[in-house]
Formats: sequence, C-alpha cells, structure tokens
Amino acid sequence: MQTFSGRGRAFLAAAAALVAAVVALGLLVGSKPVTEADGEVLEEMVEHRDAALTAAMRLITDVFSPGGTIALGLVVAALLAWRRSASAAIFVLGSTAFASAATLALKYAFARQRPPLVDHLANETDYGFPSGHVTGTTALLLATTVAITAGWPARRRVLALIVPAAVIGAVAASRLYLGVHWFSDTAAGFAVGLAGLAVGLALLPPDSWAHWDRRLSGPIRRGRAQRAPSARSMPH
Repeated sequence: MQTFSGRGRAFLAAAAALVAAVVALGLLVGSKPVTEADGEVLEEMVEHRDAALTAAMRLITDVFSPGGTIALGLVVAALLAWRRSASAAIFVLGSTAFASAATLALKYAFARQRPPLVDHLANETDYGFPSGHVTGTTALLLATTVAITAGWPARRRVLALIVPAAVIGAVAASRLYLGVHWFSDTAAGFAVGLAGLAVGLALLPPDSWAHWDRRLSGPIRRGRAQRAPSARSMPH
C-alpha cells in the first residue's frame, strides 16, 4: 500500500488545491470580471497581429501541440531512462499524463466555447477550458527540469526554471494570439500542469528513484539470465 511522507502529503494537498482553484475559475467564467478580462486580452492580441509574428506563433503552437508534447515526452523519457534513471522517465511521463487526463476531464465537464471563429488563426474544434497546450507544456517541461536538476544546489535548480518558464509563457501567448483561447483558459492550463507535477512529486519523488531503479533492475537481470542459457542450448 502506498504511503506518503509529510512532503508527499503536502504535494498531494497542493495538487488538490490547484485543481479546486481551476474548478472555481471554471464556475466563474461566465461572470463579468472574468469575461471582461478575457475580452480585453483577446482584443489586445488581435490588434497587434502581423505576418512575421503570426508565423512564429503558429510554429510555437504546432511544436507544443498535444501530439508534439507526446512525441517530445517520449524522447525525453527515453533519454532519461538511458542516461539517468528509469524512474525519472516514469516521473516525467506520469506527471504529464495525469495533467493531460485532468484537463481532458475538465474540458468536457465545463464545455466552454472558445473565442469567436472570426478571431481564430488556427483550426480548433474542441472545448477551450483549460488549455491543453499550456497544460501539457507546463507539466512536461517542469517535470523534465526536476528530473535533470535533481541533486543540484537549490540556487541552480531555481535558475534552471527560467528556460521552461519562458517556453510556457510563449506557448500560452501563442494560444491567445491565435485567438483560440481565452486568458482564463491558459491560466487554468498552467494550474493543472502544476498539479500534474505535484502529483508526480508526491508519488515518485526524486529521492526515491534510486530505490525504484534497483527494484526495476532485479527482474530485468533475472530475465536476461533466464534467456542466456536458452540461447546457449540452441543447436548450431
């Protein structure tokens, strides 16, 4: 049975609080303060469009689409399993998968429509709240940063967050610029991405990776040992 340390319980509580905040925001999206803020951000984005910026925003949104995030996550996981730790790879994939599943459930729970089609510069047909692009990018990049920087001094770990933070901001901006999300959609996506990371840290914290890697390596070694005699006994 899974048991949690005090830190693990704190991470689970943080994840629950983040999801609760997203649910509360979802219940408020029809209220005047939220709709006015969303409308003002969309209007500002539409007013500052130009050809070069549009091309850049389309590239960003394509690279970090759900499909792109899956492909990138698999590559990252393979590299982590090869160079660092199989548990680190599972941590990254698990954090991202939880966040993505939560966003999918929330999309259908709230069924929020996207901005008007006249403002779209990208083809989107599903519901908008939360943003799947922002969710996946947040969970994947932050979990990858945790996996890479585990064991680093605290100052270096904080500095390492600059790059993923900039990319997450660029992805959120691209969704707003292309007119396919409201600002509150992207804020919710960021919160759900953080919740996915918190769940990963609760279930598979970095200080447990060495233990789980040893547990995983035992069956692998036994399987190899069982196959070796069979291979030697085959007639030539």
